[in-house]
Amino acid sequence: MKNARIADLHAFLSKCKEAGVRFETLPGDTLRVYRSIDSLKPLRVQTNVFPGFPTDLQSPFVILMTQAEGVSRIEEIVYESRLNWLVEIEKMKGHPAILNPNTALIFGNTHLRGATVSSWDLRAGVAMILAGLVATGETRITNVEYIERGYEDIIGKIRSLGAVIEKVDSAN
Repeated sequence: MKNARIADLHAFLSKCKEAGVRFETLPGDTLRVYRSIDSLKPLRVQTNVFPGFPTDLQSPFVILMTQAEGVSRIEEIVYESRLNWLVEIEKMKGHPAILNPNTALIFGNTHLRGATVSSWDLRAGVAMILAGLVATGETRITNVEYIERGYEDIIGKIRSLGAVIEKVDSAN
Protein backbone atom coordinates (compact mmCIF):
# COMPACT_ATOMS: atom_id res chain seq x y z
CA MET A 1 0.00 0.00 0.00
CA LYS A 2 1.49 3.27 -1.07
CA ASN A 3 1.00 6.57 0.79
CA ALA A 4 -0.13 4.66 3.87
CA ARG A 5 0.73 7.44 6.38
CA ILE A 6 2.50 4.88 8.51
CA ALA A 7 3.29 7.37 11.30
CA ASP A 8 -0.47 7.81 11.86
CA LEU A 9 -1.04 4.04 12.01
CA HIS A 10 1.28 3.20 14.91
CA ALA A 11 -1.46 1.88 17.27
CA PHE A 12 -3.16 -0.08 14.47
CA LEU A 13 0.06 -1.61 13.15
CA SER A 14 1.16 -2.46 16.68
CA LYS A 15 -2.05 -4.47 17.20
CA CYS A 16 -1.64 -6.11 13.78
CA LYS A 17 1.86 -7.21 14.75
CA GLU A 18 0.63 -8.46 18.13
CA ALA A 19 -2.07 -10.47 16.32
CA GLY A 20 0.52 -12.10 14.07
CA VAL A 21 0.04 -10.13 10.87
CA ARG A 22 3.30 -10.05 8.94
CA PHE A 23 4.17 -6.77 7.26
CA GLU A 24 7.08 -4.49 6.54
CA THR A 25 7.36 -0.76 6.13
CA LEU A 26 9.17 0.49 3.06
CA PRO A 27 10.40 3.92 2.00
CA GLY A 28 7.83 6.39 0.75
CA ASP A 29 5.18 5.53 3.34
CA THR A 30 4.69 2.14 1.71
CA LEU A 31 3.41 -0.86 3.62
CA ARG A 32 3.79 -4.43 2.36
CA VAL A 33 1.50 -6.99 4.01
CA TYR A 34 2.07 -10.74 3.72
CA ARG A 35 -0.46 -13.53 3.91
CA SER A 36 -0.46 -14.56 7.56
CA ILE A 37 -3.92 -15.95 8.25
CA ASP A 38 -2.52 -19.25 9.57
CA SER A 39 -0.82 -17.65 12.56
CA LEU A 40 -3.33 -15.10 13.90
CA LYS A 41 -3.67 -14.68 17.66
CA PRO A 42 -6.67 -13.28 19.55
CA LEU A 43 -6.26 -10.09 21.51
CA ARG A 44 -7.92 -7.23 23.32
CA VAL A 45 -8.43 -4.00 21.42
CA GLN A 46 -9.77 -0.77 22.82
CA THR A 47 -10.48 2.10 20.47
CA ASN A 48 -9.39 5.56 21.48
CA VAL A 49 -8.71 9.01 20.10
CA PHE A 50 -5.46 9.58 18.21
CA PRO A 51 -2.81 8.35 18.82
CA GLY A 52 -4.78 5.35 20.16
CA PHE A 53 -6.35 2.56 18.14
CA PRO A 54 -8.60 4.28 15.56
CA THR A 55 -12.32 3.70 15.95
CA ASP A 56 -12.58 3.80 12.14
CA LEU A 57 -10.44 0.65 11.94
CA GLN A 58 -12.37 -1.26 14.60
CA SER A 59 -14.78 -2.98 12.20
CA PRO A 60 -12.15 -4.18 9.69
CA PHE A 61 -10.04 -5.38 12.61
CA VAL A 62 -13.00 -7.41 13.90
CA ILE A 63 -13.02 -9.32 10.61
CA LEU A 64 -9.34 -10.12 11.14
CA MET A 65 -10.16 -11.34 14.64
CA THR A 66 -12.80 -13.75 13.30
CA GLN A 67 -9.86 -15.60 11.76
CA ALA A 68 -7.66 -15.67 14.89
CA GLU A 69 -7.42 -18.78 17.04
CA GLY A 70 -9.36 -18.00 20.24
CA VAL A 71 -11.47 -15.22 21.73
CA SER A 72 -10.77 -11.54 21.14
CA ARG A 73 -12.29 -8.61 23.03
CA ILE A 74 -13.23 -5.36 21.30
CA GLU A 75 -14.00 -2.29 23.37
CA GLU A 76 -15.38 0.74 21.56
CA ILE A 77 -14.99 3.77 23.84
CA VAL A 78 -15.24 6.56 21.29
CA TYR A 79 -18.79 6.04 19.96
CA GLU A 80 -21.74 4.46 21.73
CA SER A 81 -23.37 1.46 20.00
CA ARG A 82 -20.85 1.28 17.16
CA LEU A 83 -20.71 -2.49 17.61
CA ASN A 84 -24.33 -3.08 16.57
CA TRP A 85 -23.23 -4.03 13.06
CA LEU A 86 -21.87 -7.32 14.47
CA VAL A 87 -25.28 -8.90 13.87
CA GLU A 88 -24.23 -9.00 10.20
CA ILE A 89 -21.31 -11.27 11.10
CA GLU A 90 -23.80 -13.69 12.66
CA LYS A 91 -25.53 -13.95 9.27
CA MET A 92 -22.21 -15.23 7.92
CA LYS A 93 -22.00 -17.87 10.67
CA GLY A 94 -19.55 -15.78 12.70
CA HIS A 95 -19.72 -15.81 16.47
CA PRO A 96 -19.63 -12.36 18.04
CA ALA A 97 -21.08 -11.82 21.51
CA ILE A 98 -22.17 -8.27 22.20
CA LEU A 99 -21.73 -7.86 25.96
CA ASN A 100 -22.98 -4.26 26.10
CA PRO A 101 -23.19 -1.33 23.65
CA ASN A 102 -19.41 -0.82 23.89
CA THR A 103 -17.90 -4.29 24.32
CA ALA A 104 -17.98 -7.50 22.32
CA LEU A 105 -16.22 -10.82 22.23
CA ILE A 106 -15.21 -12.23 18.85
CA PHE A 107 -14.89 -16.00 18.80
CA GLY A 108 -12.21 -16.68 16.28
CA ASN A 109 -11.06 -19.31 13.87
CA THR A 110 -14.49 -18.95 12.31
CA HIS A 111 -15.23 -20.25 8.85
CA LEU A 112 -17.33 -17.35 7.51
CA ARG A 113 -19.92 -18.24 4.89
CA GLY A 114 -21.36 -16.02 2.21
CA ALA A 115 -24.72 -14.44 2.99
CA THR A 116 -26.77 -11.34 2.27
CA VAL A 117 -25.61 -8.70 4.72
CA SER A 118 -26.15 -4.98 5.12
CA SER A 119 -23.81 -2.02 5.32
CA TRP A 120 -24.86 -0.11 8.45
CA ASP A 121 -22.41 2.69 7.73
CA LEU A 122 -19.18 3.33 5.86
CA ARG A 123 -16.98 1.36 8.27
CA ALA A 124 -19.32 -1.60 8.62
CA GLY A 125 -19.69 -1.66 4.84
CA VAL A 126 -15.98 -2.07 4.31
CA ALA A 127 -15.95 -4.75 7.00
CA MET A 128 -18.67 -6.61 5.09
CA ILE A 129 -16.55 -6.45 1.93
CA LEU A 130 -13.60 -7.90 3.85
CA ALA A 131 -15.82 -10.56 5.43
CA GLY A 132 -17.09 -11.48 1.98
CA LEU A 133 -13.53 -11.85 0.72
CA VAL A 134 -12.69 -14.18 3.62
CA ALA A 135 -15.94 -16.15 3.38
CA THR A 136 -16.69 -19.14 1.23
CA GLY A 137 -19.60 -18.75 -1.15
CA GLU A 138 -21.20 -15.58 -2.41
CA THR A 139 -21.73 -12.53 -0.24
CA ARG A 140 -24.21 -9.83 -1.22
CA ILE A 141 -24.10 -6.47 0.51
CA THR A 142 -27.10 -4.15 0.66
CA ASN A 143 -27.08 -0.40 1.45
CA VAL A 144 -23.85 0.02 -0.52
CA GLU A 145 -24.45 3.76 -0.90
CA TYR A 146 -22.54 4.22 2.37
CA ILE A 147 -19.51 2.50 0.90
CA GLU A 148 -19.70 4.27 -2.45
CA ARG A 149 -20.01 7.66 -0.79
CA GLY A 150 -16.85 7.10 1.24
CA TYR A 151 -14.54 5.32 -1.19
CA GLU A 152 -13.76 6.24 -4.76
CA ASP A 153 -13.83 3.20 -7.09
CA ILE A 154 -13.52 0.71 -4.22
CA ILE A 155 -14.65 -2.16 -6.45
CA GLY A 156 -11.97 -1.39 -9.03
CA LYS A 157 -9.30 -1.04 -6.37
CA ILE A 158 -10.20 -4.33 -4.68
CA ARG A 159 -10.46 -6.07 -8.04
CA SER A 160 -6.95 -4.79 -8.91
CA LEU A 161 -5.70 -6.80 -5.91
CA GLY A 162 -7.07 -9.97 -7.45
CA ALA A 163 -10.44 -10.23 -5.71
CA VAL A 164 -13.59 -11.31 -7.46
CA ILE A 165 -16.01 -8.48 -6.71
CA GLU A 166 -18.68 -6.72 -8.72
CA LYS A 167 -21.60 -4.40 -8.31
CA VAL A 168 -24.88 -5.94 -9.40
CA ASP A 169 -28.25 -4.39 -10.02
CA SER A 170 -30.45 -4.80 -6.96
CA ALA A 171 -33.14 -6.35 -9.17
CA ASN A 172 -30.90 -9.40 -9.71
